[in-house]
Amino acid sequence: LLRGKNSEQQEIIKFFYGAKGGCLASGMTVEEYRQKVRAKRDSLDTKSMALRKLGIDEEEVQEIAPVTFEGYVFNDKVDNLVARATTNTWVSSEYMITWLFFGEREVFIYQYSFSMTSDSKKENTMQYFYQDVTNFTASSETYQKIIADSSGCMGSTQYMQASANADEFKIVVPGDTLRCSMTPTDSTDAAIRGMRNKLREMKNR
Repeated sequence: LLRGKNSEQQEIIKFFYGAKGGCLASGMTVEEYRQKVRAKRDSLDTKSMALRKLGIDEEEVQEIAPVTFEGYVFNDKVDNLVARATTNTWVSSEYMITWLFFGEREVFIYQYSFSMTSDSKKENTMQYFYQDVTNFTASSETYQKIIADSSGCMGSTQYMQASANADEFKIVVPGDTLRCSMTPTDSTDAAIRGMRNKLREMKNR
């Protein structure tokens, strides 16, 4: 698992596997891990990356202000590592950022996700005509994941299946659903309301 990884990736893998190294060792905390994720996210200018990859100018896509969602990736199709942050919140080894830009007739979408345990990353672009979009929706999903459970500093680490709850934003089109990792806030709620209003307006034109 650790072969070929840099020192930070090795440290993060040990965090997810519950390897603290004994009573006197100070393993990585959840907050320290979150800080590393934020630092990696902040080192990327994903908005500029999105505009460049989509081949659009921001001035051309101002029907409503651009919307961004971000969060840890949990879905069953991804073989990532998961750890409990609090009783009802979780972190994973993959993080996703999604940008949506709203043109006169189309919505343009850019997704970027990166791994914290390897150098892998994914980039996707999509565009949908408003008339083809069935709905913009937010939901809470539950995924079954294997997590490490350490019983004290001298106890052995046990691995158990847990139900990890994850919030997602979805773009529903006929025959397909695009899922976006999301961390709910007041601003994301307002953004989704604005997107639904714009969708209704465009469909009624």
